[in-house]
Amino acid sequence: MKYDPHKSSLFDLDANVAAILVYLLPWMVSIISSSLGGVAWIIPLLALILERKSDFVNFHAANALAFFVINAVIYYITVFFGLTAALTSWLDNMFILGIFYMGIRGIISVILGIIFAIIEIYLGVGKLFSIIRAYEYKDINVPVIAQIARIILSFKR
Repeated sequence: MKYDPHKSSLFDLDANVAAILVYLLPWMVSIISSSLGGVAWIIPLLALILERKSDFVNFHAANALAFFVINAVIYYITVFFGLTAALTSWLDNMFILGIFYMGIRGIISVILGIIFAIIEIYLGVGKLFSIIRAYEYKDINVPVIAQIARIILSFKR
């Protein structure tokens, strides 16, 4: 959907600039301080809560929040499986040999690593296209992310 250029209620910015910032500010916060990266999702959440005039900015804030939700889920699953594989290898007294031979756990870890890497690339490209579309005053329907964004937006209404 194409929107006409308009102002956001967030600091009276142009709506496309506000929409771009809900994607870029959390990323910049994560780069500046990795310890703040875990709470960077608050930026799109605040934009979603504080924006009153622009459905366009609300959509992109919900979209950015959906990207964070998916990234967090993948991160915690990866940490869980990584720790599980490391601990079970250590407990089996095969930590050094586990690099070369981990049996089914090793195969599952490699497969999950590949799947998660593909998902992370997909999310990165989706976020990049979302930023480009926000600049053009357009929505983007990234599969799965757009559905989560619509669910998030349904709580606002």
